Amino acid sequence: QLLDLAALDWSAIDPTIAGTLFVRSLDPALRAQLGAEYTDPPTIMRLVNPVVLDPLRVEWAAVKALRSSRKALSRTKARRRVSSSALRSRMRCSACCTGG
Repeated sequence: QLLDLAALDWSAIDPTIAGTLFVRSLDPALRAQLGAEYTDPPTIMRLVNPVVLDPLRVEWAAVKALRSSRKALSRTKARRRVSSSALRSRMRCSACCTGG
């Protein structure tokens, strides 16, 4: 039965439903012990935007401005600058494997 479910197209289903179902399926004591709580996307983005995305947007804007002022800077080089910075960043999702 599980394989049949896995074969279905779940793309139209909101992922928050799966997170909520997972958390509610756990025994409350076990859930607390595991720290398994579902965090909705808007709450996650309140942290991700200022810590991860906003600095990348600032860096990308600077690269685009540099490219505009110097036509010699190729689009590939501009992307590499941002990509290498992003690759140096380390992030850890504390919700990994908890359905959140």
